[in-house]
Amino acid sequence: MRGEALWCKVISGLSIKGEKQQTTTGLWFRPSSQGGKLYIDRATENMPFSKLSLQRQEIK
Repeated sequence: MRGEALWCKVISGLSIKGEKQQTTTGLWFRPSSQGGKLYIDRATENMPFSKLSLQRQEIK
């Protein structure tokens, strides 16, 4: 699968609101997509959550 097709598949599987996800090290975060862009936020409802100071946005 080409990189662009894979990226579209990943982005299309995320909701606009974001669903909480957990990393392999146990930290929670909230990925979401809007307008074909990927956003990463803290998932503060779960512990331990990632200590992001600002929302992360994919930049091309």
